[in-house]
Amino acid sequence: MPNEAQFTVAGYVATKPFLSETKTGVSTLSMRVGWTPRRIDRVTGEWTDGPTCFVSVKCFGRTAQNAKASLDKGDPVIVTGTLRMHDYQSKEGTLRTSVDITATALGHDLSRGITNYIRVRPKTDRADDGQDGPEGAPPGAAGAPGAAGEHGPDGSADDRDGGEFDGAALTADDDAAGPAAAESAGPTAEEVEVEATRLLEQAGDPVAAPF
Repeated sequence: MPNEAQFTVAGYVATKPFLSETKTGVSTLSMRVGWTPRRIDRVTGEWTDGPTCFVSVKCFGRTAQNAKASLDKGDPVIVTGTLRMHDYQSKEGTLRTSVDITATALGHDLSRGITNYIRVRPKTDRADDGQDGPEGAPPGAAGAPGAAGEHGPDGSADDRDGGEFDGAALTADDDAAGPAAAESAGPTAEEVEVEATRLLEQAGDPVAAPF
């Protein structure tokens, strides 16, 4: 955004992340992130800790939900977002300055440890074309057409996977087809021989039938 200060800080989660919702139902997460700068003491030559700094971090929507599931107090994190500063009066009457970050990205600092990433895909109303079967069933699941090893409604194996056909299954299918299939198959060799003999007798051809 124009004129918005972008700020990135590496530190530790100082308070347990708190998840809530706005009046409109938007998820909101708030927490404090702190870091302690270290410097070399020129007198002793040793590292010394400076004063600890804190910043309030907020994030919204899916980022808030993912942060709640991923972060806990004490985790090393890197936070990037827009920086805002405002003054307020403490309970003791002291004027103080608060630094707030509305996070657009945050996660574990991998220079300090190992984490496992799990991608959360947004839910959709329809399955991806060519990826899922009916009603979002994964490829190869029952009911997905053309899946290898699939079973049909009668429990028999489906040969639509492009593999070799089972000859026994085809014979059984032919037998189950009934008389209609036999008629569509054409005349038998015996019927052809009888018809050829009849035609030769009518023509008076003395040559014997070659059948």
